[in-house]
Amino acid sequence: MTDSYLMNLEILQNESNLKKLSKLNSVHNHSEWTTDIVSVNGYNDIYSNAIVLPAGMLQLPFYHKSRIQALNYGMVGLVVGHEIMHAFDDSGRMYDKHGNRRQWWTQETMETFSIKAECFVQQYNNYSLTVLGNQVKINGQMTQNENIADIGGLSHAYMAYQKYVSKHGVENRLPGLEDLSAEQLFFIGFSSIWCESTTEQTLLNDLLTDVHSPGKIRVLGTLSNSNEFSKAFRCPIGSPMNPPKKCKIW
Repeated sequence: MTDSYLMNLEILQNESNLKKLSKLNSVHNHSEWTTDIVSVNGYNDIYSNAIVLPAGMLQLPFYHKSRIQALNYGMVGLVVGHEIMHAFDDSGRMYDKHGNRRQWWTQETMETFSIKAECFVQQYNNYSLTVLGNQVKINGQMTQNENIADIGGLSHAYMAYQKYVSKHGVENRLPGLEDLSAEQLFFIGFSSIWCESTTEQTLLNDLLTDVHSPGKIRVLGTLSNSNEFSKAFRCPIGSPMNPPKKCKIW
């Protein structure tokens, strides 16, 4: 190592690249971690058929064992549900339970998925954000799999929370937030995940290249497809957050 920060980064990157190259043509080690344990990012490792949640995810603000469980399920529960959904999308269908590249859906399943996925594409195509003085539309096709994972993940996280409630009982309301039910806090927890501060240039770049929708759209698009959200916040049918037609696959 040297006294130069930039040089140290270059040395570490070179070592990392050499380590990756050394594995070329070798048998994949399914037990090997592919991320830093302190990383704040869960993911679906399709090559190992596993959901990875590093230690960085299992702490505040995503999780704390002593707080109201509605927030835990709405936050880290959503992440788990989201990543599970990726096992059943256009990417996950290409890898079997052993992580081998093998298409395992039937033709009928692929056709049905494609038809239902088009609902998400059309919905998100109608979203836009003002960036650098211009209206820029969301690319519903590019963000399709992530949007589906958000909506499916939220639905299953909520079902998991309801199972918790059926076993342990309804949670007490929080002091100072007595007007909010546990169900409402679940959705508030979900929404808080996507709080972000970014420059408009970065936002524009993300809109053009990122397979994820911007945070604001991830909140609006996901919750507007949730009957449970509409019920919790009493959104009138036909209002922006409770449209008559909702998109759902899983």
